[in-house]
Amino acid sequence: MSLDFNPQLKKYGVGLGGNFGSSKSNSGVSSQAKRNLGSSTSATKSSAYSLSGRRTSGFVAGQHVTKGSNKYNYENQRAALNSRTYTPSSSYSGVSASYGTFVNPYSSGTSKAANFFNSLNIGMPIGEQAYGFLNKLGVIGGSNNTVQNTSNSAALDSAMTSLTAGGSVSTTGSSGLISAMSNCDDSVSLRGALSNAKSELYNMQGMTSIYEGYATEAQNNMGTFKSNVDTAEKGVSTANQTLGTANQTVKATTENRDNCLNAVKKADSQYGTAVEKYTQAHDAHTTAKADYQTAQSTTSRAQSAFSQAEAKFNSTPEYIKDSNGNQVKNPQYEPAKRAKEEAEAQLNQAKQAEAQAKTKMEQAAQAETKAETDKTEAYKNLGDKKSEVDAAEGKLKTAQQQKDKAEEAKGQAEDGVLAAQERLQQATTARDSAESAVEKAKVHKKEVEKLEKAIKKQTSRLAKLEEKEQKEYNKYDKKAQDGIYINTERNNQIDYSDGVNTGKERRLSRKMEKTNDKTQQNIARRNAYSSSVDEKAFIDNALRNNPADFKDTGGSMYRKITTPSGQQLFYMNNQMISEEEYEKMQKQVQGTGT
Repeated sequence: MSLDFNPQLKKYGVGLGGNFGSSKSNSGVSSQAKRNLGSSTSATKSSAYSLSGRRTSGFVAGQHVTKGSNKYNYENQRAALNSRTYTPSSSYSGVSASYGTFVNPYSSGTSKAANFFNSLNIGMPIGEQAYGFLNKLGVIGGSNNTVQNTSNSAALDSAMTSLTAGGSVSTTGSSGLISAMSNCDDSVSLRGALSNAKSELYNMQGMTSIYEGYATEAQNNMGTFKSNVDTAEKGVSTANQTLGTANQTVKATTENRDNCLNAVKKADSQYGTAVEKYTQAHDAHTTAKADYQTAQSTTSRAQSAFSQAEAKFNSTPEYIKDSNGNQVKNPQYEPAKRAKEEAEAQLNQAKQAEAQAKTKMEQAAQAETKAETDKTEAYKNLGDKKSEVDAAEGKLKTAQQQKDKAEEAKGQAEDGVLAAQERLQQATTARDSAESAVEKAKVHKKEVEKLEKAIKKQTSRLAKLEEKEQKEYNKYDKKAQDGIYINTERNNQIDYSDGVNTGKERRLSRKMEKTNDKTQQNIARRNAYSSSVDEKAFIDNALRNNPADFKDTGGSMYRKITTPSGQQLFYMNNQMISEEEYEKMQKQVQGTGT
């Protein structure tokens, strides 16, 4: 009877085809994980979530990481140009804050000694080498296979929760405000645009300390973050070498096991068939147990990630104060909220996958028990072949034990690769977040400086525009007045009693008609400047004659003025300020009783 090798099973180290299990790539837990990962951006961004390999196929993706967070988008600036009640947003967006710590996938299973390879025969040097790699990698430590975490894992978690608060800054913010001021052709609209720009500048200045705080923290730890990436990259390389060695061990032990199985089948084909089916069932059960242990490990990581995300969210206030003392939306609040929700969803998925894996493991155990019973029954019919079969099967059992231990080492090596990839992902994210925090502070500073410069320029232009409008108003007002005076003089030379019958009177009447047309045009031109001139006159009068709303300790007077156009403007002495600055000083004065 020829052996029927199933290529798909053989790919995962199972040398025989059969009906008692399925390849891990098609098992319930791995197919569920693949569905979970199908829509995950992490699956395409990090090898930590690769669908290749035996153990990683059961992984349920954790928190997603979006790189390139140094792309900026300053929010809602246009709204600031249109509403005085609008409070500009200076929120961060970004990366979610929680990452699970790698947990030993066998922690909830049976305890395994660190020197389990010692039971292998002297002819198994490859297996001993694989175990040595596992120790060097830090996947196995001590007698209970405790997984070792990186010494700076806490620093990485801290970086991802604090430095990736998510801010967004871009030139679109100040550019929009600068453009709005530049496009104003009259003093009324320019004054309003300046008021909006001053308000936004005040808020941007209030956020400066937050940006600089993140940047300082990031810069102080930049060397550590970059070193962590280098270390993690080496860890991934070492883990992959370990896995390669473990795969070689599995292949060697599988070939030896299959050779011993051939010896049993040669001794008696009928009994050999029963042993073959039992071997297939045993391999399927071994695979199902490994899947279940992987699912347990995944749940443990997901539980850890959820606990961290929940704790982070519970300790994150929704509102904080900026350097101006204003209540602003905490830039970490929304990312923390999203992180908690995503972690909870991943935990639920992991629990479902674990339950499915447990069911498959129990079914595989039943199939192995049945196959073992059938093998026992077949043994009774061996007759005088028992001695030959016993000798061959004894060697088969030893070879099977070697293969099982090699499979176990391979599973741990695969988990080691996953852990190393996760550490690399965390280290890379922390480094990118730190670089982003530094860049955001630089961009924010440039935006503040650019807006300050533009406000100063536009304030000067406002004064010139007001002067020009007043001159133009006076010019056309005088022309209109002169036209009226000239026509009045002409009118005095016309005798209406005799019907305006002289040539001179008719010429004067025609001239009056032309002058009246010009006068009407001059009045219209003057009126085009009336609202601007009246607005300026109203403001000047209010600043001269209206009592101050309050004074600060230095004697500066603060006034809120509602102009004829409906604008609300705020002044410290004769200098226009933002509403926020006015209100802040008002609170300070009220607090001191000045």
